Amino acid sequence: MNLGKVSPGLHAAQQRTQPEEQKLKEVAQGFEAILIASLLKEARPSEQAGLFGGGLSQDLYRQLFTDEIAKAIARSGGIGVGKMLEQQLRATLRADVHENRLKEPSQSTDITKRDR
Repeated sequence: MNLGKVSPGLHAAQQRTQPEEQKLKEVAQGFEAILIASLLKEARPSEQAGLFGGGLSQDLYRQLFTDEIAKAIARSGGIGVGKMLEQQLRATLRADVHENRLKEPSQSTDITKRDR
């Protein structure tokens, strides 16, 4: 059954929602990675000369290493903050889509196309 012929607004809204939900998941996961990286930085021992003898190269390496560890933790489920944020934002997104379904397609609210 082709929903586009029955309700073009509904079909268009559903098509827009799928990529937006994927972006939402990525953003929530990215936010959680930043939060985890911040926690890891606070938890690591004070700066000492280590494998790389200290200096800027060691600082850069530690920063990159911490960020990658945080991203891996967030991708694997993290501490739950990203999931909670995603659920909250998804509810908002679905409410917006539902509101747009009630309007004609030409009346949908797209903030990127508003007159300024």
